[in-house]
Amino acid sequence: DAFSVVNLFGGFSQQRGRWRFTEFVRLDNVGDRNYAGSVIVNETNARFYEPSPQRNMSVGVQAALQF
Repeated sequence: DAFSVVNLFGGFSQQRGRWRFTEFVRLDNVGDRNYAGSVIVNETNARFYEPSPQRNMSVGVQAALQF
């Protein structure tokens, strides 16, 4: 049966004088589905399918000074 994998991403940026700050957050595999992340062609060890990562999250911050 077909199914969908949902990922969420959000972020914002701020300007303070010559500085620009950007923040983001990302949530992958929101439903925590188990599925084949990739298929290996010509695999001889009987591991044709690699599982996808479970639910995970990334958070980041960037600062830039404009000249």
